[in-house]
Amino acid sequence: MRIKKNMVVCLGISLILLAMSAGIVTANSVLINQPPVPDANGPYVGVVGSSITLDASGSYDPDGFIVSWEWDIDGDGVFDDATGETVMWTWNNVHTGVVAVRVTDDAGDTDFDATTVTVNEGGGVEIPEFPTIALPIAAILSLAFFFQRRKD
Repeated sequence: MRIKKNMVVCLGISLILLAMSAGIVTANSVLINQPPVPDANGPYVGVVGSSITLDASGSYDPDGFIVSWEWDIDGDGVFDDATGETVMWTWNNVHTGVVAVRVTDDAGDTDFDATTVTVNEGGGVEIPEFPTIALPIAAILSLAFFFQRRKD
Protein backbone atom coordinates (compact mmCIF):
# COMPACT_ATOMS: atom_id res chain seq x y z
CA MET A 1 0.00 0.00 0.00
CA ARG A 2 1.35 3.36 -0.93
CA ILE A 3 0.86 6.03 1.73
CA LYS A 4 0.08 9.48 0.45
CA LYS A 5 0.87 12.58 2.43
CA ASN A 6 -1.87 13.41 4.98
CA MET A 7 -3.73 10.16 4.34
CA VAL A 8 -6.65 9.52 6.74
CA VAL A 9 -7.63 5.98 7.68
CA CYS A 10 -10.63 5.17 9.91
CA LEU A 11 -10.44 2.05 12.04
CA GLY A 12 -13.35 1.43 14.41
CA ILE A 13 -13.70 4.34 16.79
CA SER A 14 -10.10 5.53 16.47
CA LEU A 15 -9.00 7.98 13.82
CA ILE A 16 -5.45 7.36 12.62
CA LEU A 17 -3.61 10.15 10.83
CA LEU A 18 -0.57 9.11 8.83
CA ALA A 19 1.96 11.41 7.22
CA MET A 20 5.11 10.50 5.33
CA SER A 21 8.04 12.84 5.58
CA ALA A 22 11.53 11.86 4.42
CA GLY A 23 10.71 8.16 4.76
CA ILE A 24 9.50 8.45 8.36
CA VAL A 25 5.89 7.50 9.13
CA THR A 26 4.22 9.27 12.03
CA ALA A 27 0.85 8.30 13.44
CA ASN A 28 -1.49 10.23 15.70
CA SER A 29 -4.50 8.55 17.26
CA VAL A 30 -7.58 10.57 18.16
CA LEU A 31 -10.42 8.90 20.07
CA ILE A 32 -13.85 9.64 18.59
CA ASN A 33 -16.68 9.86 21.13
CA GLN A 34 -19.79 7.79 20.53
CA PRO A 35 -23.07 9.55 21.29
CA PRO A 36 -25.32 8.34 24.12
CA VAL A 37 -28.23 6.00 23.40
CA PRO A 38 -31.46 7.40 24.87
CA ASP A 39 -34.48 5.27 25.84
CA ALA A 40 -37.71 7.05 26.78
CA ASN A 41 -39.33 3.67 27.52
CA GLY A 42 -43.12 3.74 27.11
CA PRO A 43 -45.66 3.97 25.75
CA TYR A 44 -47.16 5.34 28.95
CA VAL A 45 -50.83 5.04 29.94
CA GLY A 46 -52.52 6.50 33.01
CA VAL A 47 -55.60 8.27 34.35
CA VAL A 48 -56.31 11.93 35.06
CA GLY A 49 -55.02 12.98 38.47
CA SER A 50 -52.71 9.98 38.97
CA SER A 51 -48.94 10.15 38.62
CA ILE A 52 -47.19 8.41 35.76
CA THR A 53 -43.51 7.50 36.19
CA LEU A 54 -41.49 8.43 33.11
CA ASP A 55 -38.41 6.20 33.11
CA ALA A 56 -35.29 6.68 30.98
CA SER A 57 -33.14 4.24 32.98
CA GLY A 58 -32.59 2.15 29.84
CA SER A 59 -30.47 4.96 28.36
CA TYR A 60 -26.71 4.40 28.23
CA ASP A 61 -23.44 5.70 26.79
CA PRO A 62 -21.32 3.07 24.99
CA ASP A 63 -18.00 4.74 25.82
CA GLY A 64 -18.68 6.74 28.96
CA PHE A 65 -21.62 7.68 31.13
CA ILE A 66 -24.71 9.86 31.02
CA VAL A 67 -24.53 13.09 33.01
CA SER A 68 -28.04 14.49 32.46
CA TRP A 69 -31.59 13.58 31.47
CA GLU A 70 -33.88 16.42 30.33
CA TRP A 71 -37.59 15.90 29.56
CA ASP A 72 -39.96 17.58 27.10
CA ILE A 73 -43.34 16.61 28.52
CA ASP A 74 -45.59 19.34 27.09
CA GLY A 75 -44.55 18.63 23.48
CA ASP A 76 -43.19 22.10 22.70
CA GLY A 77 -39.80 20.76 21.55
CA VAL A 78 -37.95 22.34 24.48
CA PHE A 79 -36.44 20.00 27.06
CA ASP A 80 -37.28 22.17 30.06
CA ASP A 81 -40.16 20.43 31.85
CA ALA A 82 -38.26 18.08 34.16
CA THR A 83 -34.82 16.59 34.78
CA GLY A 84 -33.67 13.23 36.05
CA GLU A 85 -33.47 9.61 35.03
CA THR A 86 -37.02 8.99 36.28
CA VAL A 87 -39.73 11.62 36.65
CA MET A 88 -43.20 11.49 38.23
CA TRP A 89 -45.74 13.56 36.25
CA THR A 90 -49.47 14.13 36.75
CA TRP A 91 -51.87 15.30 34.05
CA ASN A 92 -55.04 17.06 35.25
CA ASN A 93 -56.87 16.60 31.93
CA VAL A 94 -57.38 13.84 29.38
CA HIS A 95 -54.29 13.92 27.17
CA THR A 96 -52.74 12.08 24.25
CA GLY A 97 -49.31 13.20 23.11
CA VAL A 98 -45.59 12.64 22.96
CA VAL A 99 -42.98 12.85 25.72
CA ALA A 100 -39.27 12.95 24.94
CA VAL A 101 -36.05 12.66 26.89
CA ARG A 102 -32.70 14.15 25.88
CA VAL A 103 -29.58 12.59 27.41
CA THR A 104 -26.11 14.14 27.56
CA ASP A 105 -22.94 12.08 27.99
CA ASP A 106 -19.68 12.93 29.76
CA ALA A 107 -18.20 14.26 26.50
CA GLY A 108 -21.09 16.67 25.92
CA ASP A 109 -22.79 14.72 23.11
CA THR A 110 -26.59 14.54 23.18
CA ASP A 111 -29.36 12.48 21.64
CA PHE A 112 -33.08 12.12 22.34
CA ASP A 113 -35.85 9.54 22.20
CA ALA A 114 -39.63 9.98 22.27
CA THR A 115 -42.67 7.86 23.07
CA THR A 116 -46.41 8.33 23.46
CA VAL A 117 -48.42 9.07 26.58
CA THR A 118 -52.17 8.56 26.94
CA VAL A 119 -54.06 9.91 29.94
CA ASN A 120 -57.65 8.66 30.22
CA GLU A 121 -60.59 9.88 32.27
CA GLY A 122 -60.58 8.47 35.80
CA GLY A 123 -63.44 6.04 36.39
CA GLY A 124 -64.07 6.75 40.08
CA VAL A 125 -65.00 3.71 42.16
CA GLU A 126 -64.84 0.50 40.19
CA ILE A 127 -67.81 -1.84 40.64
CA PRO A 128 -66.81 -5.51 40.55
CA GLU A 129 -68.26 -7.81 37.92
CA PHE A 130 -71.15 -10.16 38.82
CA PRO A 131 -69.20 -13.33 39.85
CA THR A 132 -66.75 -11.30 41.93
CA ILE A 133 -69.44 -9.80 44.14
CA ALA A 134 -72.15 -12.50 43.89
CA LEU A 135 -70.11 -15.42 45.22
CA PRO A 136 -69.21 -13.90 48.61
CA ILE A 137 -72.78 -12.66 49.10
CA ALA A 138 -74.18 -16.11 48.23
CA ALA A 139 -71.75 -17.74 50.68
CA ILE A 140 -72.75 -15.39 53.50
CA LEU A 141 -76.47 -15.91 52.86
CA SER A 142 -75.99 -19.69 52.72
CA LEU A 143 -74.17 -19.70 56.05
CA ALA A 144 -76.84 -17.48 57.62
CA PHE A 145 -79.58 -19.78 56.33
CA PHE A 146 -77.67 -22.88 57.55
CA PHE A 147 -77.20 -21.50 61.07
CA GLN A 148 -80.80 -20.28 61.20
CA ARG A 149 -82.07 -23.77 60.23
CA ARG A 150 -79.77 -25.35 62.80
CA LYS A 151 -81.06 -23.06 65.52
CA ASP A 152 -84.67 -24.06 64.86
